[in-house]
Amino acid sequence: MFTFTPEIDSTSFDAFMTSHPEVSVTQSSDWARIKTDWSCHRTALYEEDELRFCGLAMIRKVLPGVRLLYMPKGPVGDYSDKKALAEYLAGLQRWARRKKVTVITLDPPAEKYVGPLKTYEDTMPAAANEVIRQFLEAGFIHPPLSKDIDSTVQPRFTMVYEIREGDLKKTYNRNTRSRINRCVNRYVQVGCYGPEGIDDLVRTVRDTEARQGIRLRNRAYFERMMTVYGEDAFLINAHWDVDDVLDKTRREIEEVRQRLTDNPNHKNATELNNRITTLSEEADLIRPLAGHGTILPLATALCIRFGKTVHMLYAGTTNGFERLSAQTAVYHNVFEEAARRGAAFVNLTGISGYFDDGLTQFKRNFYPTVHEGIGEFHAHLQPLRGALYRHAMSIYKKRKQRKHDR
Repeated sequence: MFTFTPEIDSTSFDAFMTSHPEVSVTQSSDWARIKTDWSCHRTALYEEDELRFCGLAMIRKVLPGVRLLYMPKGPVGDYSDKKALAEYLAGLQRWARRKKVTVITLDPPAEKYVGPLKTYEDTMPAAANEVIRQFLEAGFIHPPLSKDIDSTVQPRFTMVYEIREGDLKKTYNRNTRSRINRCVNRYVQVGCYGPEGIDDLVRTVRDTEARQGIRLRNRAYFERMMTVYGEDAFLINAHWDVDDVLDKTRREIEEVRQRLTDNPNHKNATELNNRITTLSEEADLIRPLAGHGTILPLATALCIRFGKTVHMLYAGTTNGFERLSAQTAVYHNVFEEAARRGAAFVNLTGISGYFDDGLTQFKRNFYPTVHEGIGEFHAHLQPLRGALYRHAMSIYKKRKQRKHDR
C-alpha cells in the first residue's frame, strides 16, 4: 500500500536523497533554509514502511492569484518503478490542490544522455521516453526541448567531473596542465577557506557580473549558504600577495635582462625579450596596489558537498587578470578538495546545449561527463490562471534570452 505524505523528518529525507549518488543539493532539506522566500516541504511516498520517492516541494506566489509549486531536480527515486512514480505524482497533485497551487513545475533528474561530449547524440532513449510517457499520463505537459541554457529554471545540460584515483592533473589535457603550472610559476596562491573567504568571492563575482552582463547573488546569500551547510560548504580562492609578487617579478625581470647582457647573441633572445615584456606588463598592472599589504583575489569558487557530489555553485574571476588562468587552478583545487572529502563527483553546473560557448570549452578541458535532462513538466491545476502564468513566463524567457544574446 502506498502513502503520500507532504512532510517527513529531515534525517529520513536526507538519508534517502544521499543514497542516490548524484542527487542535487537543491534536493537537500537544508535548501529550504537557503530559499527563505519559498514555503518548502519534504514530500515523500512510502510503500508500507519503505520510502520510494522524495522531493523538496517549494511553493510561493509568483503573480497575483498564481501560486507555483517548483521542484528543482526532483522528485528523486527509482524511475523504473512505474507504479510508485504514478502514485507519487497523483499524491503530489492532490496535496497541491489543497494548498491552492495553480501550477506545478517539476524538473526530474531522469536523463536523456550521459557520456562524453565527443560522443554526444541528440536522441531520446527508450527509458527516458517511458518516464516522459508516465508524466504525460499523470496530467503533466512536457514543453519542446530547447538547447538554450535559459530555457528552463535549472539548466538542462550540465557537466560532471568524476574523481579519479592518483594525480588528478594527469586526467586533464596538456594545455590545462600547462595553465596550472603557469599559476604556480606566477606565484598564484590557492587555498581552501570558510566564511572568511567570502570577501574574495564577492569581489570576483561582481567583476564577472560586470564582464558578462549578468546578475548573480549578493553577499548575504553567500553567507547564508556557508552558514547553513557548515563544514559541507567551502571556498576555493586563488590570490596574489601583491607586494611579494611585485618583488619576485622585478627580480625575475632583472635576471632575464642580465642573461641578455651577458650574452647579447643568446639563441633565445626573442623569447627572453618577450618574457621581459610580459613580466613588465604584469608588474605595471599591480604596481598601483603595492605597498599596502594587498591580497588581490584572482578567482574563486563556492562549493557545497551533498552526498557523494560536490556542487560548484558560484565562481568568478577578477577583471584584468584572466591571462593568468587562475580559474583553472581553482577548478583543479576544487577537485582535489572534493577527493579529500570523499566525494565521487563534482557537478560543474550548467552549460548551453549547443556546446559552443566559452564556458563549455573551458570545462571540457577537464574531460567531464555531459548530463542532459529530459526537461521540465508542468501541471496546470487551475487552467485559466495557469494560462496566465504560462504567458507571463514566455514573455520573461524571451526578454531574458534577448539580454543574454546582447
